[in-house]
Amino acid sequence: MLFLPTLLRGSARLKLFLLLLMALGPASLRAQAPAFAWATPCASFNTAVNSSQTSARGPTSMAVDVLGQVYVAGSFTETVTLGTTTLTSSGLSDAFVAKLDASGRYLWAVAVGGAGNDGAAAVAVDALGQAYVTGGFTSYSVDFGSQRLFNSSASSEAFVAALDAQGNWRWAHRAGGTGGESGLSLVVEPDGDLLLAGGFTSAAADFGSTTLTNAGSSVYADVFVARLEGASGAWRWAQRGGGTRSEIVGQLCSDGQGHAWLGGSYSSQPAQFGATALPANPTGRGNLAVADQAFVAEFNTQTGAWTWATHGGAESGPLGGTSDCRVLAFDGMGGLYLAGSFNSATSRFGAHALSNRGPVASNGTFSYYTSEAYVARLDVASRTWSWARRLGSDTYDYLYGIVAGPQGSVVVAGRFEGPALSFDGSPLTLTHATSGYALLAQLDGTTGTWQWARGTAPSEGPFIATLASNAAGELYLAGFYNAPTTLGPTVLQPVAGQYATGFVAKLSSAPLAAHPAQRGPAFAVWPNPAQGEVWLSGLPPGQTVQLHDALGRPLLRARTPGSGPLRLPLALPAGVYLLRSPGYLAQRLLVE
Repeated sequence: MLFLPTLLRGSARLKLFLLLLMALGPASLRAQAPAFAWATPCASFNTAVNSSQTSARGPTSMAVDVLGQVYVAGSFTETVTLGTTTLTSSGLSDAFVAKLDASGRYLWAVAVGGAGNDGAAAVAVDALGQAYVTGGFTSYSVDFGSQRLFNSSASSEAFVAALDAQGNWRWAHRAGGTGGESGLSLVVEPDGDLLLAGGFTSAAADFGSTTLTNAGSSVYADVFVARLEGASGAWRWAQRGGGTRSEIVGQLCSDGQGHAWLGGSYSSQPAQFGATALPANPTGRGNLAVADQAFVAEFNTQTGAWTWATHGGAESGPLGGTSDCRVLAFDGMGGLYLAGSFNSATSRFGAHALSNRGPVASNGTFSYYTSEAYVARLDVASRTWSWARRLGSDTYDYLYGIVAGPQGSVVVAGRFEGPALSFDGSPLTLTHATSGYALLAQLDGTTGTWQWARGTAPSEGPFIATLASNAAGELYLAGFYNAPTTLGPTVLQPVAGQYATGFVAKLSSAPLAAHPAQRGPAFAVWPNPAQGEVWLSGLPPGQTVQLHDALGRPLLRARTPGSGPLRLPLALPAGVYLLRSPGYLAQRLLVE
């Protein structure tokens, strides 16, 4: 890993620029899966990178704006050409950010770094096409255009920076202390502010004028969340969470209405998030004092105060076990989805227990169950688990990518080592003659029913690093490949002399838009175009209605009254918006 190497002592599963080794292509399936519309090469990295570092190379995050333009970020070594732009690393590795048009053509690309290991973990974009990136740098100093950031430690420090729509650096800020820090997840709020999440091992880490104190020793990581002003990057507030052992950041998401959620894993006894203390599972094994549990914690985006937290995952058993939450997504309609893995005999999310069907393995010191993957839904209003689904083979199985659409569909991506993959409660299967392949699959978010799946062996296709979607429900992928690879109409050739070459791709259909709710009745919206207010009719009493902007972000949520139409006051800039209600056709709204 490039950054926060001390964090790995607490858990080898730190989601720090984790480049997922997953593939996409045909295999045995029993449902319709989408094809590729376009694909293009991205950053590459060389064979000199050792095994502990390769998971941090290449494209690691992407975002899509309202025009279908794609922003991708990550790290690279040596020299890489993106479109007509050639970038050269200043040291061991540099961070990069690139922008592509809706057809997959590069518009610009920039790099940043110094003599050490530097890289980007997450990228986000606002409604104006301005990009924001976070990550970590071990170099003594790094330049973001005319702005230079200095590292005050011998390890990694976190950075967050902004670019305009043309790829010019607008501002950049650092955060950290004497230990290791990195930004890992980033969200743009509807008002243009940023929400940031990451990890820190320093005894005290500064975020502007705010200093956060680590509850444990320097070998263990606490998590942090922070809010920055979008125009200047000024720190508004910062908050910590965790306990005396390690907490690991998975992913951050927001509803755009003052609530945000952080998903990850924890091993502290307990892990403290505001007034909520999450109990640890005392069934660890080997050199672990306790087993990791998955967690989701909600915080107020205006103040940073933790409002509630819950946990799930590994249960007590003769062999112990661990679980994690690697990725998290919000559907805009009250559903929060998390995905990860567990290697205990059972994994429990509220009333929903999942059984590990894998065999018992041994490393010569202790025995353990092999890892199975899971997807679970958490209802944020009631704070209860709606459902949980297991999927797995007879060896090691993981899920690392997830996106959720407001129409109720959820897409996940992962890697599976066994020759046959089964899906709980579904006749879907994926099989392959060789060991180790990857998956892209879709579920109905309301019921947890599997809808389709697609996979292939690594030698036959690309490895996916990250997933993203736009407001129309179209899906985008980024990752890398190390052999000639055909994605739809494009044949990708690897760069000679490199360990692997990155790619960016788009699917030819809109998986997240395909949901039975779109076959429901319509409701009326007037006036349309609107200015100060809008009225809705044709919905039953108590029906949930949500307003989304052109990027698919939820802006307003309401329920219909006991009688009569629903009035929504509008204080919105001119533009196109979408009104959604479960079981009804979405309605487009024009605000003048």
